[in-house]
Amino acid sequence: MHEALEEFGFRRAASAVWAIVEEANKYVERARPWKQTPEERERSLATLVRACRALAVQLEPFLPTAAARVATAVAGDRLPAPAPLFPRLGD
Repeated sequence: MHEALEEFGFRRAASAVWAIVEEANKYVERARPWKQTPEERERSLATLVRACRALAVQLEPFLPTAAARVATAVAGDRLPAPAPLFPRLGD
């Protein structure tokens, strides 16, 4: 992604970021954390939190405010209560 941005290849850079999202989605589909034992689920969810941390870093050039919110949400040992990343307009 950084190489693409240095060359002003914004679409290529965005594709690299989106690849993280796609891989995380595939991981959820394969791992099926809702069907795992508590220990397996903990490992799977920890993997997904790490993916969210990576995503926050990669999103920063495109959506700095949203990236900061994601980074803050996944910074500690406990996740905050769920909240929309992009609330609806008019809410």
